[in-house]
Amino acid sequence: MVISKEASAPLVVVVGITGKQGGSVVRALKASDREYRIRGLTRDITKPAAQVLIAEGVQMVGVSLTADNEEGARNAFQGADIIFAVTNFNEHFDATRELSEGKMLVDAAKFVGVKLFIWSGLESFKEFSDGRYPGVTFFESKAAVSAYARRVGIPLAVVVAGFYMTNIFDHFGLKRGPDEVYSFSLPAAPGTLVPFIDVEADYGRYVRAAIESPGLGAGAYIRTGGSISFEDIISQAAEVTGKKIVYNQISREAYIEPAANKEIGNLFANMFEAYEHVGYYGTDKPTSEDILDGALKSWVDFLKENPPKFPA
Repeated sequence: MVISKEASAPLVVVVGITGKQGGSVVRALKASDREYRIRGLTRDITKPAAQVLIAEGVQMVGVSLTADNEEGARNAFQGADIIFAVTNFNEHFDATRELSEGKMLVDAAKFVGVKLFIWSGLESFKEFSDGRYPGVTFFESKAAVSAYARRVGIPLAVVVAGFYMTNIFDHFGLKRGPDEVYSFSLPAAPGTLVPFIDVEADYGRYVRAAIESPGLGAGAYIRTGGSISFEDIISQAAEVTGKKIVYNQISREAYIEPAANKEIGNLFANMFEAYEHVGYYGTDKPTSEDILDGALKSWVDFLKENPPKFPA
């Protein structure tokens, strides 16, 4: 589908369009047989990624979506039929700021009368565990935005991002040991399941399903990705790369100790412990991929296309 200029085509506003999730949403909509107008929001429309989107027919708007700029968000959302919204916790690691910015986006969307607000949410481990696992702050802030949107009463669909395949080695790296044996160590049991997803290839397809699939739309709660254990992630990586890789379960203290930022190390240790003891989606499973136009990209296929970098 060529991005439409026709006024009769629904206008989809994509927050963070040059990021992984926003970019995936645009690609999924372009692959649809339906026509959409697309407006992309980013802070700097002069950057190369924004210029590429302009050339593809996306209307780009430069706006800083901070909590104190609801007027800017309202202007950027004006005329939207559908809004996809996401916040970037990793930019600042401040859950209070993320909650404030998320609530501002909800308020601005309600003001313009959007027909469908699609929020990139996460689950509340605190709620799932009766308060035993409150320390994964960015899960809590994103879940709180979902709850706020429900209270406000806008037409809401939540599309929860699974565990990024792109993050597994980039953020939680491999270490080389004797005899070219590589180790991958986390404070979680080997059998801990996570909903793995190639966000750039597949996340946007779930968002498109929320828009187009009968029975979804407002009220939908979609859990993305396909379940796989940490030990299977590592064994499949070893098989594809031909390298010897072992998974090690370590203590939270051993995980935090080498972290340059101990606060962030503690946050991620909390996260992995919650994955093991609570579950990424609590007791729920990922949403069936039957809602998608084809199968999810597998971890094996992702590895073949994106070979991990092994430390010397």
